[in-house]
Amino acid sequence: MDKSSASHGDWRWRDAAAAALTWAAGAAALAALDGRVDLANLAMVLVLASALAALWLPAWAGAVAGAIGVLAFNWSFVPPRAASASTCASMRCCWAPC
Repeated sequence: MDKSSASHGDWRWRDAAAAALTWAAGAAALAALDGRVDLANLAMVLVLASALAALWLPAWAGAVAGAIGVLAFNWSFVPPRAASASTCASMRCCWAPC
């Protein structure tokens, strides 16, 4: 194996690690801010983590990671917690009034 292909593979791992660390920092920030800020501001932290992680990922991987992040956010932070359904009142900041 030549040096250029080995170096390219190393960069892929470094990029993936940087993206994973960005998502981990975003998750830590969400956990720290939970209960201190409202749901809309927590969602902005998720968007920021997704945008920063996308700097190191290919488009398809960034989209998949973002979708998983949104599902995890919905499960963990949107009332009722630990459920896939959301109450209308909890989503008023994002959608038209119910």
